[in-house]
Amino acid sequence: FQLIKQSWTTETNRAREKLLVLVGKLGKEDRGGKICTQVLELLWELAHLDTLPTEIVEQALRSHSSILVDSFNIKDQVRRQYVMLCIEDIKKGVWVVPAFKQMLKYLRAMNRPV
Repeated sequence: FQLIKQSWTTETNRAREKLLVLVGKLGKEDRGGKICTQVLELLWELAHLDTLPTEIVEQALRSHSSILVDSFNIKDQVRRQYVMLCIEDIKKGVWVVPAFKQMLKYLRAMNRPV
């Protein structure tokens, strides 16, 4: 993932979108959970970069929520962790609207029947 972070700073927005799709697929297809957790962290970090265009941030968040909501090997504890990160962002007054949207998706996923 370090290589992805390094290339992120020099790539075009189109290449970044492709990287997000690749990273998202890695997270969704992970069966053990370890890569999935790393992918979630990476997507969260990338979505919080101030220099990104809105489209890239939204793509990162779509990939993040898709993994967190749809993956059965993600425990509610991990979802709660990201809900708490959303609350922290809201309290800080930064990233408020995206944080509310993400938090709503995560909470809905936690309340759905198994």
